[in-house]
Amino acid sequence: MAKTQPLPPTPLTVYKASAGSGKTFTLAVEYISLLAANPESYRNILAVTFTNKATEEMKLRILSQLYGLAQIPVLKESEDYMDKIRKKTGLDESVIQNHARKALHYLINDYTHFHVETIDSFFQRVLRNLARELELTPNLRLELNDGDVESMAIDQMVESLKHDDAIFKSIMHYIYENMDNDKSWNVINQMKKFGLQIFKDQYKEKSEEFYDMIFNDGDDKLSETEREKKWNKYFDDFDNLLKSKITKAKLYVKSRGEEYIKLRDSFRIEPKDIKQGDRGVNLYFEKLKKEIYTNDVLTKTVQDCLDSADNWVTKTNKKASQIIDVVSSHLLPYLIDTEKNRKKLAKEAYSAELTRRHLHDLRLLTFVEREVRRLNDDANRFLLSDTQHLLKSFIDGNDAPFIYEKIGSQLSHIMIDEFQDTSKIQWGNFKVLLEDCMDRNDDKNPTRSLIVGDVKQSIYRWRNGDWRLLNDIKKQLGNRQKMIQEEPLDTNYRSCGRVIRFNNNFFHEVVDNEVRQLENAIGKLQSEQLKKAYNDVEQKMPDKSKLSDKGYVRIVLLKNKKDQKNENEKSDNDYILEDIAKQMQSLILLGARQSDM
Repeated sequence: MAKTQPLPPTPLTVYKASAGSGKTFTLAVEYISLLAANPESYRNILAVTFTNKATEEMKLRILSQLYGLAQIPVLKESEDYMDKIRKKTGLDESVIQNHARKALHYLINDYTHFHVETIDSFFQRVLRNLARELELTPNLRLELNDGDVESMAIDQMVESLKHDDAIFKSIMHYIYENMDNDKSWNVINQMKKFGLQIFKDQYKEKSEEFYDMIFNDGDDKLSETEREKKWNKYFDDFDNLLKSKITKAKLYVKSRGEEYIKLRDSFRIEPKDIKQGDRGVNLYFEKLKKEIYTNDVLTKTVQDCLDSADNWVTKTNKKASQIIDVVSSHLLPYLIDTEKNRKKLAKEAYSAELTRRHLHDLRLLTFVEREVRRLNDDANRFLLSDTQHLLKSFIDGNDAPFIYEKIGSQLSHIMIDEFQDTSKIQWGNFKVLLEDCMDRNDDKNPTRSLIVGDVKQSIYRWRNGDWRLLNDIKKQLGNRQKMIQEEPLDTNYRSCGRVIRFNNNFFHEVVDNEVRQLENAIGKLQSEQLKKAYNDVEQKMPDKSKLSDKGYVRIVLLKNKKDQKNENEKSDNDYILEDIAKQMQSLILLGARQSDM
C-alpha cells in the first residue's frame, strides 16, 4: 500500500472541543500516532487529565486500540483509528500494525512508564523526587484531607478564645452578620465551611502577596508576639483608612447640599421656581445633605440639568429668563463641580464599603490559616493542597532539564486533557515543561504536544480552573505563538439532530444577549472575551447522520421562585429534581434508554 502524505508536525496543537465531539478519540489518535512512528516513545510522553476515571478510560482506550490495530486484518472498531493514524504519520498500514504490536508489548511489560495519569499524581511524583531539594523530611506525613485539619484548627481556635484577642472581634462580626441575615448565631459549622477557602489557589496566591505587603525584609527576626502585633496593626490601620474614605464622601456631599440651599436662597429662588419643585435638582441636593452619595442620586432630570441651564425651568415660568441667568452663572457650575467630585468620591467610598464588608472575613481566614500551619508544624504534616505552591516556588527558579533529571525521563510530548479545569498555578508549573518541549522541536526530532479543552465548560469552575488560560492560550506562550495550531472539534457525534439544532439556536441568542449587556455594563474589551469563549458554540452533525431528525427537548419555566425560610420547605431545586425524575420515568416507559438522556 502506498504511503499517504503525513500532516506537517506542529509543536503544540490546541483542540477546542465541544460536548460529544470525539475528544477521547482525538487524544487516543494523537498518542497512538506517536507510538506508530516510534514504539518506544511512550517513555517520553506525558498525558494528564483530572480524574482517576478519565485516566483509566484513556489507558484502556489506548491499549485496546493498539490491540485492534495490531490484528491482521485490523479489527472493525479500530478502522477509524487506522485511517486517522495513516494520514497523520504517512506510514503504511503494515508498518502501523507492526509498531502497534511492539508498542503494546512494551507498555504491558513496562507499565510503570505508561504515563497517562492525573495532574495531581504527576506533581506528587515530581514532589517525591524533589524531596531533598525541597527540604522535606523522610518522616513527613502527607495529609490528603485538608478539611479535617481545618476543622480541627477552628475547634482549637474557638476553645482558646479570649475577649481581648483580635480574632474574637472577627468572629463576633461574623456572628452579627449572620443574625442580621436571620441566620443562626451558632457559626462554627459555617466558619469551617468558609475556612476551606484557605486551600484554594486564588487565596494562596493573594495571601502571599498580602503577607509580603505587611512584612519587610528582616521581620522574620521579630518574635511571634511582635509579628502578631504588626499583623493586627495593619488590619486596624487599613480599616481606619477605609472608614476615612467613607467619612470624606459623606462630609463632602453633606456640605455641598447645605451650601447649595444657601446659594439658591441668596438669589431669592424658591424650590418651586425650579423645574419639578421638590424633586429633580432640589431633591438631588437634599439627598446629598442627608449624606447620600451613591449613584442613584443622579436621575435623568439631574442629567438634563447638567446639559443645559434651560432645563432648570419650565417654559411657562414667568421668571424663566431671570432664573436661567442665575443658573448659568452660579447654580449650573456649582452642580457640575459637585457632581464631578461626588462621582469620584462615591467610587472610592463604595469600594471602601465593599472592602470593609469582607475585611473581617479576610482577617478570619488569616487566623484559620495560621492555626492550620501551626498544627501541621507540630504534627510534622504536609497538606496535599500545598503541593502546587511548593513546586511553584521551586520550579520558578529552575529549568526544565533539572526537573526531567529528577523524575528520570525527558518529556518530548505533553498532552493535557480538560485544560479548562487547569488553575493558574498548575499551568505555571506545567508551562516550564511544555515550553521546553516546544523549544526542542526540530525536523530530526519533532516534539508534538497537545491541549484539549472546552472554555464553555469552565463555568463550573471545577478545581479552581481559569477559563481565560484556554481562551488566550497563544498569549500565555508569548513568542511561541507561531508554533501553535488551533483546531476546533465542532462535530457532535453524541447528540441527536433536534438537540444539536436547539442548542445552536438557543446559545447563539443567549450569548449575543449577554455580550450586549456586558458591553453596556463593563465595556467592549471584557465582552469580547466572552464572545471569543463562545465563538465555537455552534456544532455540526456528522455527514449523513441517521439521527438528524431525532431527539427530544423540553423546557420548563418556574413560575414562582420560593423564598425558602423554613428548612423543611421544598426548594426550587427539589421541585426541579422531582420533575426531571418524572420525565425520565415517562421516557423510559416509552422505550428510551437511560444512557441517551
